[in-house]
Amino acid sequence: MRVRFPSQRGRLASRRVWRLLWLGVALVAPALAPAAIDADGFLQTDGTVIKDRHGRGRIVTLRGTNLGGWLMQEDWMSPNGYAALSRRLWQTQLDAGGRTIDLGAWSTFGRVVLGLAPTSLAAAQHWSVEVSPDGTRWRPARVERIALLDHEVRLELDQGYTARQLRLRSTGADAGKITGVTLEQNDDYTLRIALQERFGADVADQLIRGYQRTWLTEHDLDHIHRWGLNVVRVPMNWLDFMTPAGEWKPDALATLDWLVAACAARSLYVILDLHAAPGGASPWASSGHAGDDGTGQNPNGFWTNPALQERTAELWRRLARHFRGNPTIAGYDLVNEPLFRSSELPAPGEKYSAAALAKSACFDRLYRAVREVDPDHIVIVAAFALPPPGSPPDAPMPSAFLGITPPEFHGWTNVVYQTHYYDMAHPRDRDAQARLVADALADMARCQREWKVPIYAGEYSLYRFYDVWERWMQGLNRLHISWTNWTYKVRGTAEDPAGTDWGFYHTNRHPSPDANRDTPAEIAAKWSQFGTEQFQRNESLIEVVTRCAAAAEPSP
Repeated sequence: MRVRFPSQRGRLASRRVWRLLWLGVALVAPALAPAAIDADGFLQTDGTVIKDRHGRGRIVTLRGTNLGGWLMQEDWMSPNGYAALSRRLWQTQLDAGGRTIDLGAWSTFGRVVLGLAPTSLAAAQHWSVEVSPDGTRWRPARVERIALLDHEVRLELDQGYTARQLRLRSTGADAGKITGVTLEQNDDYTLRIALQERFGADVADQLIRGYQRTWLTEHDLDHIHRWGLNVVRVPMNWLDFMTPAGEWKPDALATLDWLVAACAARSLYVILDLHAAPGGASPWASSGHAGDDGTGQNPNGFWTNPALQERTAELWRRLARHFRGNPTIAGYDLVNEPLFRSSELPAPGEKYSAAALAKSACFDRLYRAVREVDPDHIVIVAAFALPPPGSPPDAPMPSAFLGITPPEFHGWTNVVYQTHYYDMAHPRDRDAQARLVADALADMARCQREWKVPIYAGEYSLYRFYDVWERWMQGLNRLHISWTNWTYKVRGTAEDPAGTDWGFYHTNRHPSPDANRDTPAEIAAKWSQFGTEQFQRNESLIEVVTRCAAAAEPSP
């Protein structure tokens, strides 16, 4: 069921209806699926495989999908759009080089919005943007698109830029006539903070919950179950559970409780993935918070701020305590795509890099926070590494396991190591995607064998090469490596680089809300247009994933 929020009264009524519906799911779940997961389905590790019956039963290779864009939005796949950064008052200076703006702190933005007088707006032909860390060293920020609207000019940049200084130049208009500057970003953190600043926390949360109830329904879980998949990975945002100040929200776990009950009724395991950690565990919008954490830490405030790490540990204690003993939970994925710094590869002669040791120490803190309250569930640790900065686009991906230490380093037990493999530089090159598959399978098999740990391919996309998809997933099946593709649905089209081949459902051309200008009713109305029935089915992807999910479990 999709709940709309046409008014404040309607939103409150819908919330009451939703709670009743959620209770109804829990009550009728056994009737929906007699094979619901019970205590015998509790998963634990045994050597390099996962087994049910607390690790003593049959081998269970998890085969499923991610519920990306649901509890944490990413602009390329979900309709969050741009929102204004909370710092809106900048110190500006007009000089011969144009308008220079001192941002006062590290700020990450992907769009610059300028207020202009009507005469200057009409005269503006071209704008250039430069960014600087200190006001002396400058580099260009490429403007992809210029849009004129009302008394504004919107400069769409080709990516997110993090800077402390900004300089604007124009031809045909006087930069001195700028009446206002707003920086905007399209990550989930900025969206939520902007909604709270405009409407208050209660209305902001109601809007987010309304969107979530539209994006994912029981019918979506029915589809996933019908395709023969047995797990969903749930990318979560810490702000679903806590306020920006770190206070626990009332009813923080109601949405997860609904999901877990509905998945149990359909024999679907659930992996809880902290996709957006406090402060940002990577510098990308895809991890929830691009660049800056609001305190001047750049780009990864999470790794350098002990208070944010403790906030994350407390979040995992609460989640683990709540779901302790629940067999539907397959595991706790502690931090998505952790990146302590841009290059985490060991130097010559090093066994583990300093970055890998620092990252593993933080993981150990989170692991032990979980184990304080839940000794039984699997803990999932992300093995993640990137080529050094400045590497050419065709540089081979380093082994993911170079950015982390093995389980025995900290004495971890009942853990699974997770990898993500993408070749985004060659989206239309079958040979490149096939090489990625061959190299990744060999890398995971080696680590599985040497580190004696189960491996999990938590995210991947091989674009439109469905024969390569099959080679990949059948290869994972043979190694008893669990997998979840990225992702269930995306709004992108065939013309987009991140388009149809990334989801089982794709192509939704409805507009995203404007968090800076739309009313709550307008935002809710726009988000109501993103139910799955308003997307197109990717039959080719569904067919190949269904076939791979149905493959028999090979002998150990």
